[in-house]
Amino acid sequence: MSKGENSKLNPWAVVGFIDAEGSFMVRVRKNSKYKTGWLVVAIFSVTVDKKDLFLLESLKTFFGGLGSIKKSGNSTFSYRIESSEQLTKIILPFFDKYSLITEKLGDYLLFKKVLELMGTKEHLTQRGLEKIVSLKASINKGLSEELQAAFPQCVPTPRPEINNKNIPDPFWLAGFVSGDGSFKSILKKSESIKVGFQSILVFQITQHARDVKLMESLISYLGCGFIEKDSRGPWLYYTVTNFSDIQGKIIPFFHQYKIIGSKYGDYQDWCKIALIMQNKNHLTPEGLNEIRALKGGMNKGRL
Repeated sequence: MSKGENSKLNPWAVVGFIDAEGSFMVRVRKNSKYKTGWLVVAIFSVTVDKKDLFLLESLKTFFGGLGSIKKSGNSTFSYRIESSEQLTKIILPFFDKYSLITEKLGDYLLFKKVLELMGTKEHLTQRGLEKIVSLKASINKGLSEELQAAFPQCVPTPRPEINNKNIPDPFWLAGFVSGDGSFKSILKKSESIKVGFQSILVFQITQHARDVKLMESLISYLGCGFIEKDSRGPWLYYTVTNFSDIQGKIIPFFHQYKIIGSKYGDYQDWCKIALIMQNKNHLTPEGLNEIRALKGGMNKGRL
């Protein structure tokens, strides 16, 4: 997908991408200008690598030109909306209509309650501030050490239970994979193959173990694949390595429901490798070299 094509985003693809890469944050910082001594700011944010800067520009256009895009690291940029009025009038109605489905929905629902308190100016009162701190304690990574010390009696608001793990639309999955998916090419040494290497294609989605039901649903939704657990941390991997499944199910799916962002280039190169393998050219030195060249420009090798 070209940069021009990315400018016209499908709403469900946006939701899927936000489920993967978006954040709903509440910032509470000391500020003597306010009666409570604290400033409250609600933030909707999406952070990507610089090669996907054009995708942030497309998101900004999608949301009516609201917000700002700024460099947020050595090689990353963030798109943010921090106006509580814009968040209430544009962002909340959108995500109420097109619902998130990962555990990020829990963050969103708590974030929405914070905005409701801000809408009635309760964040300017001590009681309202304490309510917001309790909500913030259950969003993302919770309270900083500074806030824990300042609000020692804080009881975190219970997180909403997220039970709906049904994928709402195929474009949601395309957007989600654009954030948390990967298209990999592996060359494995093999003495049984004349050219000395076995070519393997891998389609994978990474997600926190708390979304295990969603990950398991991908097997039935796509009709293939399996789930792996990361022994080093709380991560799950939905993985497809069977070439007939890749050729007959994964490639046709993403041919119809396109990946957004720079990862579309990885998908295109991945498909080229699949065609080389389909034609058995990966068993020749020329085909193997072509695969090496394509592989070298994918994922972290893509500029």
